[in-house]
Amino acid sequence: VKVVQRVPVKLVFDTPPDPQFPLGPGMSVVPSVKVR
Repeated sequence: VKVVQRVPVKLVFDTPPDPQFPLGPGMSVVPSVKVR
């Protein structure tokens, strides 16, 4: 049994994204997680 759960996230960028290369679904990331 596979259970999928959606969790709200906040995206914070070190530098502003380049308007010539907009973000889209399926792109790769290197995430870091901070837990309160």
